[in-house]
Amino acid sequence: MAEKKVVRYKLVRHKWPDEIQAEKKRRQRRMCIVATCIVCFFGGFFLNSTLHQTAAASRDEFQKLEEIYSIMSDKFYFGKNQKNLNQKLIDGAISGLVDAGGDIHTSYLDNEQTESFTGSMEGSFVGIGIQFYGVDDSTFIIDEVLKNSPAEGAGFLMGDQIYAIDGTVCRNMTTSDVKALITNSKSDEITLEIIRENRHKKIKVKKATVQDSVYSGVNGKTGILELDTFAETSGEEVKSHLESLKKDGCENLILDLRDNTGGYLKSAQEIASYLLPDNTVIFREETKDGTKEDYKTISGYEQLYLSTGILPVRQKC
Repeated sequence: MAEKKVVRYKLVRHKWPDEIQAEKKRRQRRMCIVATCIVCFFGGFFLNSTLHQTAAASRDEFQKLEEIYSIMSDKFYFGKNQKNLNQKLIDGAISGLVDAGGDIHTSYLDNEQTESFTGSMEGSFVGIGIQFYGVDDSTFIIDEVLKNSPAEGAGFLMGDQIYAIDGTVCRNMTTSDVKALITNSKSDEITLEIIRENRHKKIKVKKATVQDSVYSGVNGKTGILELDTFAETSGEEVKSHLESLKKDGCENLILDLRDNTGGYLKSAQEIASYLLPDNTVIFREETKDGTKEDYKTISGYEQLYLSTGILPVRQKC
């Protein structure tokens, strides 16, 4: 008997040209999606690998820092008698990190320095009106006697060495210790023993509120305005001095910024607003990403115009 032959048919509809074109586009899109997925996969793989290597390098650097800190903290011979050694090591490391940036106007302040800086920016303080520095832990030299201060009236001079305060000899001390003997004294009057030209001399002086940011004087028709810092109260102080100079008939002004240590931008804005027209750009800040911001004189301030000359900030050497 002959084998029965099975025949299968497949009916295929012919596609219109526009359908063929649409299907071709769909295939192309699918190929693009697949290619994109492949690129993303391998791109992500290599990116992750790069980030991993960067993170590993960072970990290595921080591990190095941690190892050095551990050695200094646990094994450094000269650290055994130092108070707060661990905090000093951390502050020193941070200072080095900031200094490595190479900007002389950027620095790190520890807690003690921050407190001192904040106090100096108040524009006034209770004390005798001297500025001093330490040569070592037993030698403290006065390098400035503030104008119109109790110290000036008592006869202190730049270059005097502070030897003792109310009988306590300044030996094995920090500058903060010496300052505390003056500012924390319960008595309004204190006695400083100084060394001047190799001779000891005792001077009594009373503490008072000392203004230490703005001074003024008159030379003919010219007023002289000296700004040691842009402190919190400098704006109002400058306004008061300018009004007084105008009453004295001053037509010109010398703005002396020599030895100015800087300060608050807001105070500088206020001072400029008394001398310059509204909306004058006095400072432009540019960030790392290129964003720029202008700081202008403040509208609404009474403008006390005088013909102004500026003596720029000078360097001490």
